[in-house]
Amino acid sequence: MIYQIDTKWEQLKYPRATITGGALDLNSLVDEVSWYPTRTNINLHLALAEIFEKWSFTPHFSTLSKNNSLDIEVQEWVRSYGLLHHLTDSRPMFTKYARTFIETAGMISWITQSTALVETIQKIDSGDTDWINTTIAFPNPLQYVTPSKEIAHTVVDHHGNQFPRTVTEQHQFAPAAKAQTSGLHVTSKEWNTSSRTVLNCIQKALNTYISAEVDLVPLNTLTHTNDGTSNDSSQYLIQPKNLIGFIWSLCLTQTDLNISL
Repeated sequence: MIYQIDTKWEQLKYPRATITGGALDLNSLVDEVSWYPTRTNINLHLALAEIFEKWSFTPHFSTLSKNNSLDIEVQEWVRSYGLLHHLTDSRPMFTKYARTFIETAGMISWITQSTALVETIQKIDSGDTDWINTTIAFPNPLQYVTPSKEIAHTVVDHHGNQFPRTVTEQHQFAPAAKAQTSGLHVTSKEWNTSSRTVLNCIQKALNTYISAEVDLVPLNTLTHTNDGTSNDSSQYLIQPKNLIGFIWSLCLTQTDLNISL
């Protein structure tokens, strides 16, 4: 499969957005500015993952300062890039926008880290036909997101600090669900499993979120070889429905792994 993100897709950002106490101020969403994410060199999936890593795994002096730092990070994001979801879609989440944001960032963070690790393993062990079944230490997805919103737990960061975390979306996040059913504990830093298992989780997660957040438009599916025959080479134009759809699309297109949806 070949995927290409629509360069004509535009997004709104809000340079006067304000977030206080985790809540997004509706009255601050004024003077919006249009921009075209696919025409920039910004890797928003990596930027979102970095926010999660900095917020979740960096020690803070107090819960208050930790939450304030998150408010500032999310506020700057909305001012620079826009809302992850459309304004109409996000209304129920306004009062807990920072929490919803960081939960989503956790999903993206696990996907980007694990994808990069599988790519590295594939390159190093490319001569080994069974590389995909070798057990490797991957990040524990339960440190990034829980399988369903009904489950609440305490996250233990790299410095031994404990922070409560609950999921704010209904979707089941395949890697966390898979890790939990395999007996992995939330306090474990690593998930010792095969690249095949992780790759299947990545594909399932991308399937779940991309199908909900983007439209896939079929393009020309036939390519002609030198001998005059035709090969099926399915191509799709990705049209994001919102900014998080664009970010999930980056997770799909900016990888060397062969992932088909």
